[in-house]
Amino acid sequence: IFISQKKYASNILKKFKMENSKLVSTSVEEKLKLTKESEGRKVDAARYKSLIGSLRYLTTIRLDIVFRVKFLNKFKEEPRVCHL
Repeated sequence: IFISQKKYASNILKKFKMENSKLVSTSVEEKLKLTKESEGRKVDAARYKSLIGSLRYLTTIRLDIVFRVKFLNKFKEEPRVCHL
């Protein structure tokens, strides 16, 4: 049995207007320091929560993104552009 969520992942990108985003590794960047106190423009918390929820559903078959999604989930109350 082969399970693919390629269409679901594509729909997430379209829904959040991220189709043209560049691909990156899901590993943690050593010098990237994201905190709740990170500076930058705030983004809509409801939209950010929706994005994280969509990604959490995707983690059921994409184990390579579990850590990153869990990490980004901490910023759902006051997300900033750098958390996207």
